[in-house]
Amino acid sequence: MNTAVELFFSETCRLEAKYDDFRNMLSRDELLRADQLHFEEMRHTYVISHGFLRLLLGRRLGMKPDEIIIRRDARNKPYLNDYPLHFNLSHAKNAFAIAICPDFQIGIDLEKVNPYLDYGSVSGTVLNSREQMYVEEDRTELYDRFFLLWTRKEAYLKSVGTGITGDLWKIVSFQDHESLKTGFPEDRIAGPLHRNYYVYSEKILNYFLSIASPERIIIQTNIIDEANCEKPDPVILR
Repeated sequence: MNTAVELFFSETCRLEAKYDDFRNMLSRDELLRADQLHFEEMRHTYVISHGFLRLLLGRRLGMKPDEIIIRRDARNKPYLNDYPLHFNLSHAKNAFAIAICPDFQIGIDLEKVNPYLDYGSVSGTVLNSREQMYVEEDRTELYDRFFLLWTRKEAYLKSVGTGITGDLWKIVSFQDHESLKTGFPEDRIAGPLHRNYYVYSEKILNYFLSIASPERIIIQTNIIDEANCEKPDPVILR
């Protein structure tokens, strides 16, 4: 039976009214990290996303959000020391996504499609030659395809726990190139040192989001706003 993974996505503006509540849930270290961020929108996204993560974990563990101790391993990957519950968080400038899995480590990455990105200067460090051909064969979808592949590679790295690397081009983001419209429910990704991982990708609003997992999963997607923040209802996409 496939493991169910809960996915939560929100734009920061949808939860801005709860900013103070979320800030009060954070640890001293998290508050320090937030206050060191230079831009206000980045600070607000950090506070809201990490506060909401604590709210989710507290609900599942039967604890107050501000009492949860989130530790970080040698590669800065967050984890819970005493509970068999895995999670991963990713945020863009004004949005965030959180995945929670009961059985094994997963990785998630979120990127906003940026049509002003200097594709030529970064493509060679992110994509291999086959992937560059795939991205560039349809110029109308160039940025969609690029950010799709980027999120798949980053999600994979976060799942295996290596963190960001400068060798993204070494990671094979597809076994076979498929249409962007499929959602890739059975596609897999492979890296230079690790076995294949399953990777699931979706475009939500103007953001690409990918989840990498060592096993097949069922994703329960929750689009969060102020109205359903406390008790979000899952929508099963797959």
